[in-house]
Parts: sequence; structure tokens; C-alpha cells
Amino acid sequence: MNVRYFKNYEELSRYGADLLKSSLHGLGEPVLCAASGHSPSLLYHYFVESIRGDEDYVQKLKILALDEWLGLSKGDPNSCESYLKKFLVDPLKVEDSRFLRFDSDPKNPEAECQRMKNIVDDLLPLDLTVLGIGKNGHIGFNEPSTSLSPFCHVTELSRESMQHSMAQEMDEIPKYGITLGMSEILNSKKILLLVTGKGKKDVIRELLDGKITSKNPSTFLLLKNQTEFLIDEESLAG
Repeated sequence: MNVRYFKNYEELSRYGADLLKSSLHGLGEPVLCAASGHSPSLLYHYFVESIRGDEDYVQKLKILALDEWLGLSKGDPNSCESYLKKFLVDPLKVEDSRFLRFDSDPKNPEAECQRMKNIVDDLLPLDLTVLGIGKNGHIGFNEPSTSLSPFCHVTELSRESMQHSMAQEMDEIPKYGITLGMSEILNSKKILLLVTGKGKKDVIRELLDGKITSKNPSTFLLLKNQTEFLIDEESLAG
């Protein structure tokens, strides 16, 4: 288990950005699968600053959205698509064709899952996936359950997900999300799990105990030797 502890969120973010840059450097067409939310925001900022102006790097980079709130209108400022545009796509001027994301309001959600699965299948293995972790251990919108879905799927959101800071800005909080599945996430060459924010002490203790359970989806990352667990010590305080 590759676990690193950091004094604070900024220290974690700087280290993670350097690791992200070095992991993707020199690859032909690097694929970054990117989570949304507070946890990776500062990491993305430092990453963008470190490669801004490196046209060869940026022109080859593909960004794949990890998940999306289901039912938001296209372009909703609180969508995962809008978040990734703000923090990665627009600052780096990534071409639209290289930004691969879910439709937040598809006519047929199951068909949208299949569309994204086909895209992901062509990209596997993903070069690097950046993840946050929910207070209940959810990864993307893979929620605690008696079983987990391996591929892109629609999921009913947990109370913890519906209380996410992104959701609090929405006029109406979605009850469903759409997300990459655990098999697709684990089929990454490297994974960065960012552990920051309050209220995660118990779920991290479960993760570090080393037992794998679908009731804490983050524990499945223990199956991947190339997972880096980056933990902000402030998140363990309560």
C-alpha cells in the first residue's frame, strides 16, 4: 500500500500535481481520468500551471470525466463537465474532441452509459485516474452497496453524495448520477486517491485496515498496486 501523509491540503496538492505531471510526461497520447469536487481543485491548479505553454504536452492530452450528476441541463455551472472545463479544459485549451464526458441530461441514460463504455473501452488502460473519496467511501458515484457495477452505469445517489458541496449550489439536487464503474477505474496504470476534507476519519480507518468490502468502495483500490493514497493529516482529525 503506497500511503503518503501531508500536513495540509496545499502540501498534498503540490505533491499530487508533480506526480500527475511526471506520470503523464512522455506518453504518446496521455489519458487523464479526472474527478470533480473540492479535493482535486488545487492539484489541478498546480498541474495546469506546471504545463501551461507546453503545447506538445497539451495538444496530446485527453481528459475523461469520471462521472456526472444526472438530470442537469447541458452547461449547468454545477455539473462535472463545467467543473472540469473551469479547472482543466479551458485553462489548458484542450480541444473539445479530446474532452470526453457524459451527457448530464440524456434522453436514454442506459444508451449514454453504453456510449461512454465504448469510448472507455477504446482508451483502456487509462494512464492515470485522479479520485477523491466520499464520507461513506464512494468513488465517483460508485456508492456503498451489497455489490458494485464494473462498467459505466446509472446509480441512485446516497445521502452523502446529495449533500456534496457541488449539489448545494443546485436549484434541485439530482437523485441519480452516472459514473465509470469499478473495473474501468481499476483498469488504470496509476491511480491517485486524494484524501482531504472533514468527516472522513472513519472511512479512512476502514480503508487502511486493508479489508475489501463493497460497503466501502474505496477499499477496492487496494487491489491496484499502482494506487497512491495521498492523505491530508487534517482529514484524520475528525
